[in-house]
Amino acid sequence: MMNEDDIDAGEDGEGQSLPSRIYTRLMGSPLLTGLTFGVVILIALMMVFAGTGHAPVTQPDPTVVDISAEALEQASDVKADPEKPQILSEDSAPSGAVPVVAEVALVVTDVGLSRRVSEAVIKQLPRATTIAVSPYATNPPATLAAYKSAGNDVWLQLATRSTKVGLDPGPLAMSTALANNENQNYLQQQLAQAGSGFVGLFVPSDADITMGADAWKTMALDLIGKNLMIMDATTAKVATELYVPQDTRPISAYLKADAIVPGDLGATVLKQALADTIPTILREREAIIVLNHPTVLAIAQTTEWLKTLRNQGIALVPASKFTGLKP
Repeated sequence: MMNEDDIDAGEDGEGQSLPSRIYTRLMGSPLLTGLTFGVVILIALMMVFAGTGHAPVTQPDPTVVDISAEALEQASDVKADPEKPQILSEDSAPSGAVPVVAEVALVVTDVGLSRRVSEAVIKQLPRATTIAVSPYATNPPATLAAYKSAGNDVWLQLATRSTKVGLDPGPLAMSTALANNENQNYLQQQLAQAGSGFVGLFVPSDADITMGADAWKTMALDLIGKNLMIMDATTAKVATELYVPQDTRPISAYLKADAIVPGDLGATVLKQALADTIPTILREREAIIVLNHPTVLAIAQTTEWLKTLRNQGIALVPASKFTGLKP
C-alpha cells in the first residue's frame, strides 16, 4: 500500500528508472517528441539504404540510341549506319563555302553481290549516293529496303548480256540475240525478284540490250509508262520527256550517264579517273558519274574524293533529282 510520500516521489520522477524519466519528459513536450521521432526515422532510413549495397537509381539518358536495335540487317548482313554522312548539299555546307555551281549524282553499281562491298557502301558513302542493286543479290528486296531506309536513292540494275567477251550474264540476262517476248519474260522475272522500293532501272555500261535501238526504245517507253525511270550508262541515243499530270513542266524520264569510272582497276587508275570527271561535272552542271564494279578500297577512296567536291562548288545529289521525281 502506497503512502503520500511514495506518490510525491513518483510525480517528481524520483524512484523511476532513467528511460522512464526520459519518456515522461518527452511525452510532456510535443516539440521534443517531434524532433526525436524525426531523428529516429532518419537513422532508420540511412541503415536501410546502407544495407542494400545498391547505387541510387538513375533514369536512362534519352539521347543515347541503341544502335544494335535500330541497325537494319537482312540476308547479306548489310547494316544501316546511323552515323552515315549527310548529303553534301548547299544547305549542309559551312558558312563561307564556295557557292554551288554544279550537281553530281554518283551511281555505285553491282551492289548486293559482295557482302564486304555492300557494308562499305552503306557505312561510308553519303546518303545522297545513288545505289544500283543487282537482281542477283542474295536477297534483292531486303537489300533494296536496307539502302532505302538508310536514305539512299535506289535503282534496280538490269541483268543483260555484256558487250565484253567472256562475261557470264547470269540466268536472267536480256539480250539483243533474244526475241522481244523472251526479253520481256526475263525483264518481268527480274522485276518480280526485286519486288518494289526502287525508283527506276539502271542499264549498265556494257549492256548489249540497247544496241537493238528500235526494240529497246519500245521497251523503254513501256517501262516509263509504268512510272519506272531509266538511267542508261551505255552509248544508246534514247531520250524522252514526260509531263507531270498536275503541271506542264517536262521531266526527263531517260537519264544518261556522263562518265564511267572503273572501280576495280587499282587506286592510281581510280584517282585519275575521278579527277578527270571534274571538268565534265562543271560543264554539264547536272552530271551522272558511274562507279563500276567497285572494291572496298575503291569505296573508301571515292568517299574521300566526295569530301573535296563541296569546296569546288559541286553538290552531291540523288540521281532521281534529275528526273524531277521524288525517290
